[in-house]
Amino acid sequence: LAEYKIAQLYMTSKSSREETGIKPGEGVEILRNEPYVDNPHSMPPGQYTEKVFHLRSKIPAFVRPLLPKSATFVREYSWNAFPHCLTIYEQPFLDARFHVSVETQHREANKGDDDAAVAMSKDDMAIRKVEILDIGRDDEAVKWVSGEDPRDFVSTKTGR
Repeated sequence: LAEYKIAQLYMTSKSSREETGIKPGEGVEILRNEPYVDNPHSMPPGQYTEKVFHLRSKIPAFVRPLLPKSATFVREYSWNAFPHCLTIYEQPFLDARFHVSVETQHREANKGDDDAAVAMSKDDMAIRKVEILDIGRDDEAVKWVSGEDPRDFVSTKTGR
């Protein structure tokens, strides 16, 4: 568990760093990154992050002049209490019309056969979609960055 937390923090900071600083005012802005105990979503204690994704340069050039600045970014609020995580995305310009909530429950040795991983209601269960992620599968379409292929990685600390 400790190794996973370290790896997750590393990959999150790496992806944020790669998207930040491309152009002034672009990329990922980390507003808060701190441990939490209490929260409005009844999550167990964990790590809270609040980010702003500045997307102006990703919007087609002919559309940019038509949009107010408030329409060119997305806010992310994330409560990471591994193995349970909740991330909420909001776009302030669209107000309540844009709100995406992603709740994940990481399960050891689970192949999608646990119907109650996140205690969903019967209505939500009827519309859910289960995605099985197999990071060890050989897939020629996936182009791994050198040194980041999980099939080849060996930890110098653990030898695994």
